[in-house]
Amino acid sequence: MASGRGTIPVVVGFERFRFAGRSPESLGEVMSVMSRTKSPVTVTELARRVRLSPATVSKALNGRDDVSEATRRQVLSVARELNFPLRSRRAGRRWPALRRVAVVGFGLMSRSSLLDYPFARLIHAFEAEVRGGGGELLMEMGVHGTPQCYQKRQVDGIIVLGPVEMPQQAEALDDMPVVCAPDPLAGDGLDRVCQDNPGGVARITRYLIDQGHRRIAFAAHSRRRPVFVERCGGYLQAMYEADLEPLLLTYEVEASECHEPMADRIASCGCTALVAANDNLAADMVGRLTLRGWTLPEQLSIVGFDHWPQQEVWPAMPLTTVDGNLEEVARQTLELLRYRARGNSGPPLHVTVVPRIVEGNSVAAPGERRAD
Repeated sequence: MASGRGTIPVVVGFERFRFAGRSPESLGEVMSVMSRTKSPVTVTELARRVRLSPATVSKALNGRDDVSEATRRQVLSVARELNFPLRSRRAGRRWPALRRVAVVGFGLMSRSSLLDYPFARLIHAFEAEVRGGGGELLMEMGVHGTPQCYQKRQVDGIIVLGPVEMPQQAEALDDMPVVCAPDPLAGDGLDRVCQDNPGGVARITRYLIDQGHRRIAFAAHSRRRPVFVERCGGYLQAMYEADLEPLLLTYEVEASECHEPMADRIASCGCTALVAANDNLAADMVGRLTLRGWTLPEQLSIVGFDHWPQQEVWPAMPLTTVDGNLEEVARQTLELLRYRARGNSGPPLHVTVVPRIVEGNSVAAPGERRAD
């Protein structure tokens, strides 16, 4: 498939829709089908499932004050399971333009979002997309309850940025267009646009295998962070496909405390290539191993994820890395937000954007390993 605007996103999670035995080619195609598809579930059926009266269910769906919050959440939870259109509270309301859009971070502070390159890059891309449409972008980070911009109705749509440990926080914003990006979520009841973490790492691991590497390790700061779990899954997939033994290197400590022990393990594990969970870790390993007298990439190939310029490493050794195509993530996020703002209902849409490999000079064919 080709496109005049970069890579085509892969759209997943549409079991209800059939495309003559093939996958949908674009988000627009899925949206077109959704607009013609009616939910088979009625309010009466939904009321039977939750054991409430149809009148109570209708009030819950429409946000009436005479229904308790617990009841409303129960109705919304079962409605999502049945693919009942939950946008009914704003059905028929047409938002001609997204005049003001908020980027909200439930698990992300303002300082972290601006210092962490992938998030900063994505925020910049969001701002370009919103301003390109004549709108304004607001930011509200470190939110623990309901965002102020939502309570005061200051915006026409919300982008939830970064990790969401409690999906019900975002699900509670059900009467306003909401799209989550770019991290994986614990729940499936929200629209989201993600970079392809497992696909990108699987692709770059195969790249190393094609270069002749057979002893390839995967390194991450933690086994628990959802993004790293997804990326580790891509590494394992590629290794198992090639019938190669995987080697996982992780430490459940602060990132600043694990780098030196990580370098020790890499130096002694016998691998010829390293897949780092992100560019920050990859660049740090380049620096530490170089100080130990290693010659890179001849003695060890290192790849990362994020396409994050590291000023202390990048000029001398540009990393071979995965670029999550965050500008396309931003474009698809705003496209989906506008689609919901026009009053379109339906089951949650999950969009995964195809990444790309950026070749640097941190990869070479396997060479002689040295004992550290």
